[in-house]
Amino acid sequence: MSSVTVRRQLAEPALINVRFSSLDQLAHRLETRHMALSSVRPLTLAARARAVRTCTGRLAEAAAHPGTAALIEDVCAELDGVETFDGDRLDHIAATNPRGREVAEIYEAYRREVAGRPTAPELLDTARDAVCIGEAPDTEGIVFAPRRLSTVERRLLRSFADRGRLRCLLARTGDTPADADSDDLLGWLRQLHHPLRWRSITRGCDSHMLLRDKDAEPPA
Repeated sequence: MSSVTVRRQLAEPALINVRFSSLDQLAHRLETRHMALSSVRPLTLAARARAVRTCTGRLAEAAAHPGTAALIEDVCAELDGVETFDGDRLDHIAATNPRGREVAEIYEAYRREVAGRPTAPELLDTARDAVCIGEAPDTEGIVFAPRRLSTVERRLLRSFADRGRLRCLLARTGDTPADADSDDLLGWLRQLHHPLRWRSITRGCDSHMLLRDKDAEPPA
């Protein structure tokens, strides 16, 4: 039903060949050629596990037990996901308390082991770069009833919006707490370089906002 709704509402005069996927899957399709040209291999789960288990120093001591190693993998994956490696974020963790400093040391050792292997956020940025320099396939981005979007996901979507290729269907219930994420995303979309206009659609008791890549400003 969701695919039918999107096709009907976005059709001008018709929209076909819609592929529904996560932003990570979309990024993979966009950056494939770019990655092939650069011969860069992304960081996989297996590569992360190998890095944790084969390193030396403080990380090796912490990962000596299989259960602890699995926990460290999860922590490193979470820190990768929020781009802890960027800027001074790791310094802030180290400054919190002795445990934070220990986590920072372990994460630094892990990052040395996986140097040159882009993480999931870095792959999203690679996809954004591919869109910006024209190495990605021509693609219209349709964001359907999104959850909360991370900073790096918004950077990728901005590259679509800057080229007039972003459309978004936001679902709203009319309940302010429940609509917080949708309202936050709407506020961000209004700040993009290419303003999007919106119109409301009603389906039963739910209210939806459909944003489209037109030149008109959305209403205040």
